[in-house]
Amino acid sequence: MEHLDFSSKMARVLKAVREVTGSDFPAQQLAVFMDIASHPETSVGMIGKRLDLPASSVSRAVAALTNWSWTKKSGYGLVEKVEDMYESRRKLVRLTQQGTQLVNQMQAAFEEVNNAKKGTKS
Repeated sequence: MEHLDFSSKMARVLKAVREVTGSDFPAQQLAVFMDIASHPETSVGMIGKRLDLPASSVSRAVAALTNWSWTKKSGYGLVEKVEDMYESRRKLVRLTQQGTQLVNQMQAAFEEVNNAKKGTKS
């Protein structure tokens, strides 16, 4: 029973992602997005090191998360690239307002999951 309840709550988390993005995220893009949410104003290189991904994979994921994507369709608009104020050649990645909204929705869904798990153990 607990497994089914947890699964339904996790489905709510994924639904929040779909509502904001209009589609399902590939797992690698979701991992990159969550890393950016956890490390504001980070670089592609640092994301790659933390997630053990090649820079090219991280760059493609970041491109899809911005307003522009490598593919011919537009990106999600969840992150933006900004110039590093200490090193002008380096770009940093941070959440947009829409990205912050998605993180807040995901956190609310995760809290619901945690509360549901605590309620079933009692």
